[in-house]
Amino acid sequence: MRRILEGSVALLACATGLPAIEITTGRMLGPQHDARAFYVRSGASGWQKTYTGPQFRPEAAGRLMNLRIGQAIVHDEWLTEEPFDPEKHTSRVIQALDTYKSHGVLAISVSLQGANPEYS
Repeated sequence: MRRILEGSVALLACATGLPAIEITTGRMLGPQHDARAFYVRSGASGWQKTYTGPQFRPEAAGRLMNLRIGQAIVHDEWLTEEPFDPEKHTSRVIQALDTYKSHGVLAISVSLQGANPEYS
């Protein structure tokens, strides 16, 4: 799970040009942290629960908003008006990362090599 999260965060950081952030669970940080919460840090700053601050609802603190876009980079045969271009599909996902992050999404999940998103 941690590798998936790190990969998602690395993808966000590379695609957006923002400094890398790290996400982990309180369980991995130790007993002084809430074991059921997610924590985030940027650079040398300390760990803080995700989604804390006045702009977020209190019940969002410690959660991880993840957008499951399972088939975003593969061919969708339904209502296709142009030929499949994997680079174009991938570019569209990467271009949308800033929008996702501005809405609080810190991670994305995509399916590779035809994996079924229901089982990932």
